[in-house]
Order: sequence, then C-alpha cells, then structure tokens
Amino acid sequence: GWMYKLFMLLLAVFCTNSINIHAGLNGLEVGQTVVISAAVLIHNVMRIGSSKDLETQQAHAFSIYLVLPFLTTSLALLGFNWYPSSVFVGDTYTYFAGMTLAVVGILGHFSETLLLFFLPQVLNFLCSVPQLFHFVPCPRHRLPRFDTQTGLLTGTKDGNLVNIFLRLFGKCSEKSLCIR
Repeated sequence: GWMYKLFMLLLAVFCTNSINIHAGLNGLEVGQTVVISAAVLIHNVMRIGSSKDLETQQAHAFSIYLVLPFLTTSLALLGFNWYPSSVFVGDTYTYFAGMTLAVVGILGHFSETLLLFFLPQVLNFLCSVPQLFHFVPCPRHRLPRFDTQTGLLTGTKDGNLVNIFLRLFGKCSEKSLCIR
C-alpha cells in the first residue's frame, strides 16, 4: 500500500544522501560503496542458493545483474579515488551509487535487509540528527579539520562518524583514515 511506497521513497533518499554525506575524503565514498555492493552481491548469491522459490531466485538474479557491473566499475574507480586521489567523484557518483543500491534492494525485494548493509550510514544519520534538524548549529561542511602543522586530520565537534572516530582514536592522516 501507500506505506510501502513511502518507505521506498525514503529508502531511495536515504541511500543517495548517506553515500554523499561522507564526500570529501579520498576513497571513502567509493570505498563504502564497494563494501555495501559486495555485501549485496554475497547476499543475493546466498539467497539464490538457499531458496527453492523461482520468483525469489529471479529477483535476486536480477539484483546481481545490476550490482555486479556496478561493483566491478566501482572497484576500478577506487584505484583512482584512493589517497592520493587522481579522480574526484563528486555528487554525480555518490548520488548514482546511492540510487543504484536502493534500486538493487527494492527490485531484489530485500529493501529491509539493505538497511542492515547501510548500518554505519544509519548510525551516522542518528549521530547527525541534532545538526541536520538544527537543534545545534550545522556548518556547511562537517569534515574533520586539517592540522597544517602535523599534516593530520583532527575530529571536530560535528556529529558524524568520521569526526567521532577521530575524537575517540586520535588524529590520523587522510591516507590511513579510510583503512582504519
């Protein structure tokens, strides 16, 4: 009914924005997309193998047809987007990636499971709620601060997982941030 359609709409908006919100750190946008896409691919293969229902198998096969080329091209892109990046993906890739993952989950009939693969992004959203809804001031860009003296990134008070991670575990370089 209409609740399902509303959920699909909100899922598509969430997926596109949750990939885009980490823009600005070399490799993070594409890296998280590769991890989620790989999880989706593994999920689809496992569901095809475990299901006897032909319709379920076809839905997951269709999802594989969409996610496999997306994953392989994203893996190739990651090589150019990793620190030091020679290709910056911008909004074009992040919105496309989020929408592709939303479509794969919706058409594969596992939209609820898709949210499990987006768990870090869900946590990031929950940490961001006070700023996103203007309960506390929200700057235009909520990236970590670059310390010119040490060459390391420092976590700010902005509520997102990257800044929280840097505040908990200390300063680090952009090169090592996406690996940690």
